[in-house]
Amino acid sequence: MDTAVRARTTGGGRGVLEGAFALLEALRRHGDEAGVTELAVACGVPKSTAHRLLEQLVALQAVERRGLRYRLGPQLYRLGQAWQPHPGLRAAGRLPLHRLRGGCRCTGCGPPPGAVWCWRCCARSGP
Repeated sequence: MDTAVRARTTGGGRGVLEGAFALLEALRRHGDEAGVTELAVACGVPKSTAHRLLEQLVALQAVERRGLRYRLGPQLYRLGQAWQPHPGLRAAGRLPLHRLRGGCRCTGCGPPPGAVWCWRCCARSGP
């Protein structure tokens, strides 16, 4: 294995993807927009590295540039929309949710769609 690759994978250095994801995370934490200097400091990378990675992310539409400031871009939104929880999660939760619903003390109004118990009657005392 290449020495540089080994150093990055064993914690001896930072890879390009790690730097790019660190910048994306810093943008997420910042909330709206941030400048190169703010992001470089937040990620612990040189300003030139942050600028180079941000420009590559702009080309991929993962980041948008407005003047001298950056924000998360539309490509990340599209990727996020495609994410789905593990296929077995819904099936695994069905029985416990059914049991919780069985504890509802309401007198017929029933829980609203998607609720575990009726918030109109049972929210005061719980199921």
